[in-house]
Amino acid sequence: MAYEPAVSAVVLAGRANEGVFRELSDAPNEALIDIAGRPMLAYVLDALTGSKSVRKVVVVGTPDVDAHLPDGIDLLRAGDDVIANASLGLAAVDQHQPALIVTSDIPLITPEVIDGFVRQCLTRPAELYYPAIPRGDAEGRFPNVKRTYAKLREGTYTGGNVFMIDPRVASKLASRAREFVAARKSPAKMAGLLGPMFLAKLLLGALSVRELEVKVSRMFGVKGVVVITHSVEIGVDVDKVSDLELVRQALAR
Repeated sequence: MAYEPAVSAVVLAGRANEGVFRELSDAPNEALIDIAGRPMLAYVLDALTGSKSVRKVVVVGTPDVDAHLPDGIDLLRAGDDVIANASLGLAAVDQHQPALIVTSDIPLITPEVIDGFVRQCLTRPAELYYPAIPRGDAEGRFPNVKRTYAKLREGTYTGGNVFMIDPRVASKLASRAREFVAARKSPAKMAGLLGPMFLAKLLLGALSVRELEVKVSRMFGVKGVVVITHSVEIGVDVDKVSDLELVRQALAR
């Protein structure tokens, strides 16, 4: 029997349905919006519980999510923001094995995609793994999907919504991440955090994947790596009405 790595998973499901979907669904939480007769969250949980790699799943969400959780999956009450929620979840899992951070709005995810991503991550020692999906793969699979892309020296990529992290570095990452959230709408503040030369190379598409890894590792004080994956499902999140239509069509089939 082939060896399967062991990881935990933290699912972020704390967003109330008060944004672009409130006129389309009466679900109290975006994770509970109906897709082909099931809550969106159910597809994500199916992928994780069906995975050969995942040993424990915890969900950080609002109380109304609890009724939709299978036996054996714990609910933690969501905090003030996504960083607090990730920290809560990571504190509740085994500190000696890697943990996945998974958003609840990627219903196209499958057990095979989860297992493939975990195996790919563990080919390199690190404390933080971030997925990057080539633009050609994303648009080839879903021509109408609208994503934000970054041009690097090796190609053009979009990010994903599954990360892997060593839970023991969560507090260090959280404090630094809050600085970036606070600065995200200020080019001057972002330049101060990233450095003007780094930011210029990023905007010009002259930055390499390796340079990005080194910069992130230094900024956060952890060893971080970019995982280039062809699993488009990791990056198809539902944050626009067009995304909801896309996944409803895909899962109805």
